[in-house]
Amino acid sequence: MRHRKGYLVLGLFLLLAGWVVLGGKFFSPGKSSPSAKQSGKPEAIEAQVELCREAQEEGAPTLSGETAAKRKLWVENTGNAPCYVRVRLKLPKAEKKEILELGKLMGEEFVALDFREKEGEPCWVRDGEYFYYRDPETENLLFPGEATLPIYDAVRQNQSLRGKLSSKVDCELIAWAQAVLPQEGKSELEIWTLFER
Repeated sequence: MRHRKGYLVLGLFLLLAGWVVLGGKFFSPGKSSPSAKQSGKPEAIEAQVELCREAQEEGAPTLSGETAAKRKLWVENTGNAPCYVRVRLKLPKAEKKEILELGKLMGEEFVALDFREKEGEPCWVRDGEYFYYRDPETENLLFPGEATLPIYDAVRQNQSLRGKLSSKVDCELIAWAQAVLPQEGKSELEIWTLFER
């Protein structure tokens, strides 16, 4: 019995020492470990994206009246495979209406975006809280190292709520980017449906 305890303690010590040597990292199935890369085995194919904002855009915009704040949000493919991309954007609401309008600045003028598919050109299409990237040239795929066009370039207070909100409104835009790999014989919609399960 005494020997078993000794072996158990020794085994736990060796396991802990191995974990420290590996930098505290365990490798999950489907991901490449350093030994897999050194042995010449192919890397795992991964859909990986990063949500990007311009550096000066930290914090919530403070808006009043018709004033627009420059804000820019886009996605970059940081993985090693083409993927479909969508962004979930949580916009604050008041009286069941979104407080912010998303748009772009044309000179000094704010133009609200409608997020409908545009024939023959890249765009973002909205479905509820989700914004889907569309690019007819790439069949809606975002390739490794590539970036989407911005979802929006500016935000302003929803004009239908003018006078109903305080004179200045701080609005936090919360966003998550998601990516899925294409699958043979499945449409993009089918893949997103499987992803949600």
